[in-house]
Amino acid sequence: MTKQPLYKKISVFGFVLLLVSFPLLIILEVESVDFFKHLQALNSDEGILCALFSFGVVLVCVGLILRKFSNT
Repeated sequence: MTKQPLYKKISVFGFVLLLVSFPLLIILEVESVDFFKHLQALNSDEGILCALFSFGVVLVCVGLILRKFSNT
C-alpha cells in the first residue's frame, strides 16, 4: 500500500470536518448572519460548530495550496 501525501491527508481531514459540522449547523439552525457572532463566543454549541466548520474550510484550502507547491 502506498503512503498518501500530506496534502491529501490534510484535505481529507478538513473535508470530514465539513461533512460532520455542516449538518449539525443545519440541525441547530445557525443562520449565516449570526455565524461570526457564534464564532466569537466559543462557550456554546453553536460557537464550537462554527469553529469546526471554519477549521475544516481552512484545512481544505491549506491542502489545495500544498498540492500546488508539491512536486508530485
